[in-house]
Amino acid sequence: MGKRGERVVKRAGVRKGVVWIAVGMLVLGAMAGVSYLVGSRLLAGGTRMPTSANGEAVLYHAGKYLTNLRDDGGRRYISVDITLELSHDRLARELDRRQAMLRDLIISVLRSKTYGELEGEGGMNTLSRELTDRVNALVESGRVSRIFFTDFVVQ
Repeated sequence: MGKRGERVVKRAGVRKGVVWIAVGMLVLGAMAGVSYLVGSRLLAGGTRMPTSANGEAVLYHAGKYLTNLRDDGGRRYISVDITLELSHDRLARELDRRQAMLRDLIISVLRSKTYGELEGEGGMNTLSRELTDRVNALVESGRVSRIFFTDFVVQ
């Protein structure tokens, strides 16, 4: 094969390489997009977690919250991540539909607290009971039996 033939073969090889690189970049971009959508849905709240082993309780991720506390001119804040234990899956579907009301309720309760009210384990327990009572007053198709704080910071 002459020089001209070798150049044609080299160009074809380069074109194939460029095509494979472009395809790889498209695949990586699609994977990143799917990862972003799944991750943002999980962080946005309202995501259901698996039922317990006996099939009775359902865990419902109510979301992450960061808001000011009532005292010190708004200089103190609370950051929490909340998961609810529900009586059954029907309630999870109801909470999905009422997600805006649930988030508003939780933020209102958190904003009504002072730093002193949240101090220590007693403060967490009191907040948990109040949130449980308020969410149960909101829903119609079941009960919240417990609240889990998977993250709890008061600053």
